[in-house]
Amino acid sequence: MTTLPPDDRAVRPAGLPGARRLLGFPWIVWVLALLAAVVHIAPFWRAELSQRGEWTFEENLTISPDQMQYRIWLRQTQREGPVITNRFTTEPNRAHLPVYFFWAVGKVATVVGTTPERAYAYAGSALAIALTLLLYAAVRRFVPDPRQLLWVVVPLMLAGGLGGHLKLLAQVPGLASSSTVQRFLLDPIDLFPAFEDYRSHYIVKVWLDTHSTALWIVGLGAVLVFHSAVLRPTWPRIAAAVAMFALMTVLHVYEGITLLAIAYGIALCCWPLVRDHRRLLALVASCTGAVAACYIILGVLYARGGLPLPDWRAINILVLIVLMAYPISWALIAWGGAARWRVGGLRDRFLIGWILGCTVVTLSGPFFPYPDRGTMTMQVPLAILAAIIYFGRWPRVRPVHAVVLLLVCGATPLWIAARTWYFSGFRTDAPFQYVNASHRSARDALRAVGDTSHVLLADVPDLLWLAPTFPGRLYVGHFFLTVDFGTKVRALREALADPA
Repeated sequence: MTTLPPDDRAVRPAGLPGARRLLGFPWIVWVLALLAAVVHIAPFWRAELSQRGEWTFEENLTISPDQMQYRIWLRQTQREGPVITNRFTTEPNRAHLPVYFFWAVGKVATVVGTTPERAYAYAGSALAIALTLLLYAAVRRFVPDPRQLLWVVVPLMLAGGLGGHLKLLAQVPGLASSSTVQRFLLDPIDLFPAFEDYRSHYIVKVWLDTHSTALWIVGLGAVLVFHSAVLRPTWPRIAAAVAMFALMTVLHVYEGITLLAIAYGIALCCWPLVRDHRRLLALVASCTGAVAACYIILGVLYARGGLPLPDWRAINILVLIVLMAYPISWALIAWGGAARWRVGGLRDRFLIGWILGCTVVTLSGPFFPYPDRGTMTMQVPLAILAAIIYFGRWPRVRPVHAVVLLLVCGATPLWIAARTWYFSGFRTDAPFQYVNASHRSARDALRAVGDTSHVLLADVPDLLWLAPTFPGRLYVGHFFLTVDFGTKVRALREALADPA
């Protein structure tokens, strides 16, 4: 069996000293969890309270085509079940898309008697609580001193990167209009987006997205179960890791690759410190087999649908963008990471392997078409390892260092808060968010058709408020799910520009 080095045996903190507990978690952690839940639902509440006159809130806050896709799936799964057809394209196809999460949320909405969007929003609040508790449990596994826990958990929940500074800079009238600033700072992050532009790269943004929160819970849970199996590779723990890897792959097919990269990175880094190599190999091989089996089943199911594989590719992520995303963590690791590798135990090696796996996937473009999936859980091991290095030098956080952390990482939550406040307010130019009587009449007429063979010809922004309740197919629906998306978009826009 695995023998833990002394530092790993010592990492068994009970939590915050002297803290009152509920279900094993200190009260302050529950306060943070409830705060995360409120952060998630607050924009929904504000938008709902802001509706005026004949304008009613659509229970949607974003122009993201992904969100439109989710709204459609919440309804479609109640007609077709958890494995559905692709209604974002006109080509005939059989059921081949497993979307169990949206089926479950849609089922809850039906049972409760509310709209799918409302059930989805409130589900996000419940999931935000669960993710906060899981984050605390993750940090508690690796940070030796319980008095240092909140100095890791709170920055994990709120911190961002240098991209937030550029986002705020773009709002300064004098600077934003400067050709120099535009050319050397703002244009580059339009070509290669900062992590602030993604929904799931920072936990502070994950709180706002129900789907991302659910994926983070399963992904982080899978890594923690894998950690338990590395520490003590019993067959029940190996089986639990296999189940979590399979669940993550089924829920979000891209994340299977990320979890395997993490597992391989951890095995590589921990190998010299693990005595029972056969059990470690069994753990990694079992997880690999589970993910491979899921891919085979999903591949057969997709082939059964009769549609070609999507040709969409995510934007490649540059090394500099990754460094900008977590500047404090990378700086501390560059300063003390080598020493932790030499003198640290299994705890440090596990974190380094976790970071290695995420980084390899994140920088794998253009060879891997979805490199942005590598950031799933990446922020967690970076923050924990950076904290271990920092507290190894300074047992308590120095005020000047806290100020530096706030200045470097505080721009992102500030930008997110300002942006969310703006987009959750009342607007008459955003039918995806607020509709009037004319909008509702047009939508009701389309919904009354009731024939799933009809095709909707609509472009953004009209698609965002017409498509979710339309029972038929979309000629142009989603850049990933519409077959030959670019050609169809051009044809649609030409037809709409010249109906004759």
